[in-house]
Amino acid sequence: MDKTSIELDTKNLVMVGDRNSDVVGAHKNNLKAIGVTYGFGDLAELKKAKSEWIVNKPQEIVNLAMEK
Repeated sequence: MDKTSIELDTKNLVMVGDRNSDVVGAHKNNLKAIGVTYGFGDLAELKKAKSEWIVNKPQEIVNLAMEK
């Protein structure tokens, strides 16, 4: 089985991105999105895109993952 044929459960996946297009792409693929403010985008852009979470540091992504 090659990697492209693995079936993944989207409820266990999340997109991490720093731009509106990352969040929009996640939502179009039925994924939730973590917006990061330490990339090219900013807080306003990520809020407007309706990112489920917005973080300021990589460690905060780890903290979100540990909450489940």
